[in-house]
Amino acid sequence: MKKILIVEDELGLRENIIALLEIRGFEIIPAVDGMDALKKLEFITPDLIISDIMMPYLDGYELFKRIKENEKTKFIPFLFLTAKSDLTSIRQGMSLGADDYVTKPFSSEDLLKAINTRIAKVESYDEKIEQVKNNIRSALPHELRTPLIGILGYSEIILSDQFDMSKDEIIEMVERISFSAKRLHNRIEKFLQIADLDLITKTSIVNESIECVVSNDEVKLSCFDHLHIKERLHDIELNLEPAFLKFHNRFLHMVLREILENAVKFSHNGTHIFVKGEKKDSVYLLTITDFGIGMHQNEIDNIETFNQFDRDFHQLDGNGLGLAFVKKAMNYFDGSLVIESQKNKFTRAALTFLSAD
Repeated sequence: MKKILIVEDELGLRENIIALLEIRGFEIIPAVDGMDALKKLEFITPDLIISDIMMPYLDGYELFKRIKENEKTKFIPFLFLTAKSDLTSIRQGMSLGADDYVTKPFSSEDLLKAINTRIAKVESYDEKIEQVKNNIRSALPHELRTPLIGILGYSEIILSDQFDMSKDEIIEMVERISFSAKRLHNRIEKFLQIADLDLITKTSIVNESIECVVSNDEVKLSCFDHLHIKERLHDIELNLEPAFLKFHNRFLHMVLREILENAVKFSHNGTHIFVKGEKKDSVYLLTITDFGIGMHQNEIDNIETFNQFDRDFHQLDGNGLGLAFVKKAMNYFDGSLVIESQKNKFTRAALTFLSAD
């Protein structure tokens, strides 16, 4: 049973809302004003808060601010009740970050629609989070165990045979430990990237105007020292028109690195990888093309978290998070990812960004 905190100082309206929602199977916690609501939130965590704006002692705006400042309550969806003619209150409430508003007088259908929409959105988030958790439970042990075996195995050899090994042999073992450690670090970073985007999507941290620079130098800075990409620098050709993008700088570097890493991993040493970028009207189009193993169309259509294509056959390093992360990041910042590919011929990833120029 979903719990809803109703904050309304007008007795008659409060009782009508309570009666309407209890009939629909909701558990209602009533509060007569903002101060009363804060006291009750110390002991209960509702699934939704519906609050009037104009109230004595603590109005709806101040109640909303305090709720969002509290780690325990900041993620609870919040709906304002406001007069239909009061456009100023509506704008102010939404600018603060409220999830929705219902205008008074309202019909039972209007109120129930707003409530069900908010609850359904939260349930959708929860389902996605649970899916990620399940994917992590199934994929994480394998993805971390493989490089750990290398680290532990070579370490044991050095510790047990150090007096019988030459300096060159020890150096070789240490290099293999370093390589395995970098693989492990890379895989952990990919898990964290998805988690970062899920957090931003849910908390709306990144709502301000964001600009970053894309250029040949930026690509080199963000990508060329990466483990896999570094091994194929001689194959990569850059031709990017410098531009400002409406994108978060940290996530831009991650996106470029992931696409280049895939191009490197799924193509053969000595084949070209072309990176081209150009501004077209209000957008910036960046393409990365490799001539490797390619993908079937059904594989392109099913880019999902922890879904590495042809894993059993190719056994390539990685956990399938790369393209899923890029797709999620591009969608979040109002861009797009389009992949063209033919099996055993080529793959072209086309990234479309909003231009800030």
